[in-house]
Amino acid sequence: THTHTRYVSQWLPELRSNMDAMPPFIVVGTKSDLLDEPHVRSLGLVDEANSMAKRLGAHGGRCFQCSALAGEGVENLFKDAVRAVQNSAGGGGAGCCVVQ
Repeated sequence: THTHTRYVSQWLPELRSNMDAMPPFIVVGTKSDLLDEPHVRSLGLVDEANSMAKRLGAHGGRCFQCSALAGEGVENLFKDAVRAVQNSAGGGGAGCCVVQ
């Protein structure tokens, strides 16, 4: 397990235990332009992130990949974030949406 997945797996249960209603959330993999690099591809980060997102109940059940540098996936990320909020609690959302 990579450090980033360990942190999310630790703080998400704590967040859930301290909230009356869990807002929708998405898992985002940034710098996806680096995924074509052999040393990065061999790490299996995308598969690990997708497994974690599905296991934790993230919107879409997967990790959304984007690269601000290459301009890829950013627009779809925001559209999916809006859809996640719109689809929760009858379209009104649970009052919170965090994008990092």
